[in-house]
Amino acid sequence: VVLLILVLPSFVLTGVSGYSSYTSNETELVNIGGTSLTAEEFDQARRVQLQNMQQEQGSAFDLAVVDSPEARRKLLDAMVNRNVLIEIATKEGLSVSDGVLRQAIAAIPDFQVEGVFSPERYNTLLTSSGISIRAFEESQRADLTLGRVLGPVAQTTELPTEIANLVDKALTTTRKVELLNFDTANYLKPESITDAEVQAWYDENQD
Repeated sequence: VVLLILVLPSFVLTGVSGYSSYTSNETELVNIGGTSLTAEEFDQARRVQLQNMQQEQGSAFDLAVVDSPEARRKLLDAMVNRNVLIEIATKEGLSVSDGVLRQAIAAIPDFQVEGVFSPERYNTLLTSSGISIRAFEESQRADLTLGRVLGPVAQTTELPTEIANLVDKALTTTRKVELLNFDTANYLKPESITDAEVQAWYDENQD
């Protein structure tokens, strides 16, 4: 009875899916504090990333170009950095409540029908995307938590107008580059140099 009293609340809080994830055989890629980043989570993030890139680039999308070891490494580094921030924020008690999470999700236009949150649309979109409700809500909670950590820092930063203009110009300026090729074969004409010419040059350049 005592064990049930101790275990049952934690089981209810984590949920059946959360409990099963602790006992699953997912492959761990990186251990971050008290959490781990699994291969399954990375693959899911990579699929979402490629889907977004395909939507943005349209017909110009080339999987062979974007799916490289360098791109995978950058994504893994970004996920590790994100999880480190979440770990710190959680330890500092900066996680958002369930009420804040529900309000944030309900405000997402994709989950609304005529301006009102639709549970049916919510479930349908997540199911079609292959994302579990629990995983999505954990991701949203993490984003909101990071907002509490990084938001105040961003809001207190002031960028001088001159610097902002230079950054904007650097990011938006279009540059045209022209190439002029020089064929080395045109400059490899045969030359005949006599011993006398070599000696004469040597005599003139004694220093």
